[in-house]
Formats: sequence, structure tokens, C-alpha cells
Amino acid sequence: TGLPEIDRPIPLTIHDACGARDMEETREAVRIILEELGCEVHEPYYTGEQSPCCGYGGLVQFSNAGMAQTMTRFAIQDVDETRLTYCMGCRDRFSREGARSVHLLELLFGGADEDRKAPGYSLRQDNREYLRRSMLFELWGIKEEEKDRMRLTYDEDLAELLDQRLILEEDIRQVIEEAVKSKCFILEKKTGLHIAHKKIGNVTYWVYFEPEGEGFRVKRAYSHRMEIRG
Repeated sequence: TGLPEIDRPIPLTIHDACGARDMEETREAVRIILEELGCEVHEPYYTGEQSPCCGYGGLVQFSNAGMAQTMTRFAIQDVDETRLTYCMGCRDRFSREGARSVHLLELLFGGADEDRKAPGYSLRQDNREYLRRSMLFELWGIKEEEKDRMRLTYDEDLAELLDQRLILEEDIRQVIEEAVKSKCFILEKKTGLHIAHKKIGNVTYWVYFEPEGEGFRVKRAYSHRMEIRG
């Protein structure tokens, strides 16, 4: 068939992408591939043209996070086994809600860990940059060295909060780099933390940080779109 062999065919409940509701040939092709891989495939109650949106479509998660979470939980209800998706948004949304999920490409090319957590937005950017450099070298022979970056450290709770607030590591780096270079920051005597801000585009970012080793430990960060005049 030309398809690679997979180590362990697993029982799967397929979740059709809402973008494929009017693409019957695509939905059928996915099922044919799974059958040839030897997977045991089950259909949920809502499937095919009635498949619910995972909460990623229309960028709902950015405009109304609560609604997106409700949509995700509805899509994964009453299904105990691993969900097979062929949409990156579905795969990551399900994983964020604690459901076992795997993308079709993970089955085909390895790395099918249904318990793997969805990457945060900063890691997504890092992965895309790595892919860009890899393709430049492998396809066109252009070698581009990875740029040195300021080392940032923060705990898992803050990492999750930054992801919810759509604050990227690169945003934080820009704030700290400018604060260190200009020596323009507030030093909080009680905690010893440095407090700095920077407007990037239409968003102002505030970061609480302290030196740690060869980099900085971030303790808090938030952003707003208010324009402060004075």
C-alpha cells in the first residue's frame, strides 16, 4: 500500500475536523488509511457532517476562551479511548483538556504518543523556526546558525498563565533586554524584583524579573492595550 507499518495499532475514535464537513472524499480517505494501518476505528455519536468544532475553528479560543473550552469538552464527551484527528487544532485542544489524542501524521511517521501535551505558543514558534532552518539547509543548502538568546527561567504555573494570556517568551525577552540596556526599571525593595515594561505594537507588556545565573528568572508578566499619556 505504500504506507509505513506502525508498531502498535490502537483502538481509536475518529474525530472529523469541522473544516472537512463538506469534504466527504477527505473523510473517507482518512478512514481508508486507518483501515490499511490495521487500526480499530470507532465512530462517535456526532461524526462526519455533524462533527462538532473543537473550539479552535474561527479562532474562538482567542476571542472567547470560555466558549472554546465548552466546545472542546462537548466534542470529547462520552469517549474514553484515544481520539484520532487529522487537524492540528483538534489534536491540541483535546490534549489541553486532558484527553488522549493523536494526529494521523503521528501514526504515519512515528511519535504517536496519545498522552503528549500540546505545546505552548512559545514552543510552537521555536518549532517553526527550527523547521525553517532545517528546510533551508536540507533543501537549498543554506546553513543559518541559531541565534543566541537570553536565557529565561520560570515555573510551570507561570508558563501556563503566560500561555493563557498569549504572552510569548520573545515578548518578555524584548522587555528585559531594553530594561537592562537602558537601566530603566523599578527595583522593588521588598522582593528585590526588577519591574519593567515595553510597548510592542499596540500591546504594553509588564515583566517582574530577577537575575539568575547567566539569565533571568521571570516571576510575573501581564499585558494591556491601554495607551498611557502624560
